[in-house]
Amino acid sequence: MAAETTQSGQAPSAGGETSAGAAPAKAGGLSSYLPLIIALVAMPLAAGTVVFFKTKGSKPSTPSSEGESAEDASSSHDAKTADAHAAPPAHGAAPAAGAHGNDKGKSPVKSGKRNTKLPVPLTREAVVYVERAKAGDADRIATLDMKGEPKDLAQSDKIVVNVAGTGGMRYVLARLSFISEWPDFLERLNENRERLIAVVSETLSSKTLEDLNKNNSRAFLKAELLGLLNQQLGSSMIQDVVIHEFVIQ
Repeated sequence: MAAETTQSGQAPSAGGETSAGAAPAKAGGLSSYLPLIIALVAMPLAAGTVVFFKTKGSKPSTPSSEGESAEDASSSHDAKTADAHAAPPAHGAAPAAGAHGNDKGKSPVKSGKRNTKLPVPLTREAVVYVERAKAGDADRIATLDMKGEPKDLAQSDKIVVNVAGTGGMRYVLARLSFISEWPDFLERLNENRERLIAVVSETLSSKTLEDLNKNNSRAFLKAELLGLLNQQLGSSMIQDVVIHEFVIQ
């Protein structure tokens, strides 16, 4: 009986030792895996945090660099645009002295400095005053080409009409020029040259042989033409009428 009691008393003791030892074993096994579990859980969180901070950190730098590039491009574009707009004024500005090397492109017409003593031929072509280019040259009245540039030396047109009362058997030929101090005389002459020629033709054709052969007939003719031509121009622009040629046939 005592032995059974001992055995029965030992059983609980053995069982108690076994359960007590098992509990620590189980607790020790779980605690040994705890760092691994924490590491496994923490690693994705850490990786996500790193990616988040990297992404967040890279976003400000990218727009900043793009903004700087855009500003640089805009500045470069503005500079080019400014240069492009600035080019025409520089191109249209008056060139510096000696920039062309010659005066071929410069118009020789100097209407404001016209030699008023130089006779202006009466011609059907438009005329212009050409100032001398150098000391050896002379001022001249030149005709204009289709482009409005000086062409040839202007010559008075020959005005030929029949003498009155001769039945067309006799004619008179004359060539005239004018002296005028008016600055815009050439312009007015060009505008009215056909009318002026018509006035001269009508005046000459009204003369008989007796009128043309009188003493001082040229002086009277000049005075008459001077009045009629100025009347046609509407002012006393012409100071003198020069008769270069006067022939009766």
